[in-house]
Amino acid sequence: MSNNPICRLSDLLELFIESVELDLFRANAFRIVGVNVRAPDSEIRKQGEKLQFISRHGPNTAMLSGPLPLDPFPTDEMISEALQRLRDPERRLIEEFFWFWPNEEPASEDPALAFLRNRDTDSATLIWNEAERSGNQHHASHNLAVMFHTLALDIEYAKQTDATSEKLAKLQYAYWEKGLAHWRKTLADEEFWHRLQARVFELNDPQLNPVTVGHLRTSLPLILLVITAKITANAAARHADFEIRKYQRLIRESGFDEELVEYATHRVANHIRSQISANCKASEANANLDPANAHESLQRLLNQSAALLAAIDALPNTTVIGNEARDEIATTVINCLSRYWDQVRDWRVSRELLERTRPYAVSLVVREQMDYLRAEFLRAAFNENPSQPD
Repeated sequence: MSNNPICRLSDLLELFIESVELDLFRANAFRIVGVNVRAPDSEIRKQGEKLQFISRHGPNTAMLSGPLPLDPFPTDEMISEALQRLRDPERRLIEEFFWFWPNEEPASEDPALAFLRNRDTDSATLIWNEAERSGNQHHASHNLAVMFHTLALDIEYAKQTDATSEKLAKLQYAYWEKGLAHWRKTLADEEFWHRLQARVFELNDPQLNPVTVGHLRTSLPLILLVITAKITANAAARHADFEIRKYQRLIRESGFDEELVEYATHRVANHIRSQISANCKASEANANLDPANAHESLQRLLNQSAALLAAIDALPNTTVIGNEARDEIATTVINCLSRYWDQVRDWRVSRELLERTRPYAVSLVVREQMDYLRAEFLRAAFNENPSQPD
């Protein structure tokens, strides 16, 4: 990680950051299984078996327990995967960190979590806001951060299948903004991190050591920035200009180190760029196998690329990555059209695709290649019909 502005992390935590998605809170293992983060292994196993039975015999969300119960009911695969994560000590600690911490008194019922079982977020917020002001609970800021970001990412999940109103989009932004503010408070709260360190000693597992907590604290800003960047990219793909501007501002004004912000946005942009590269390779492969129909795969490539490029462009400091992606698309079109032209000699389709791609050509070399091919199509058009306009 020579170019990484964060310190060397454990392999699992590095993998976790690499794969962090917008379901970080929605798919938290404790949320899926519906047990307290301090639950012993025996209780987790028993609850998991119960949920798996329910999932196979008529799942019902009313049967779920725990704060902010998941809707729809988790699948059998989700339950099995969550149980597997909780069997790994280091991964369990990460899952605990990104879910609600109960009151310290084991015999008492945490009233805020009880409210969240019924999705009464207002009452839970009142309790934790008061605790945060009084300093009685050092996990209050943490729990507020988890709650607001869980609510925000639940809305993001809903956007995948349903159109959402501008009012709901504004609510999601407010949730995300509040969550970031409470995470910043959590990062600055030394007592909170002492308590997390105490939890490591309590778990008493050789896979966990004192540096684990430091790694988690160091990586938290990067995780939050990566998710914020992914929300921004999603908004760009939907052409949601209001959301794009809002989340761009959150990234710029996050208060985190500028180098870390750039690292996070580049990480997300390069992931999108890899999708574009995969699409380009697929188009090249199709053109090699079936050059006579290469135009169809190029149309798909261009249709797919518009939203992906918009997603890269929406992220701060990613102009170079976007330009590289555009050149790659343009080069792919040039290569595939050359094969199509050699096979079919259809200048109309070829010229249309080339003109559609011309704005993507950024570097001088690619623009020259495109102009050379365009001239060949124009000559063919003129030879067929000398009166054909340029």
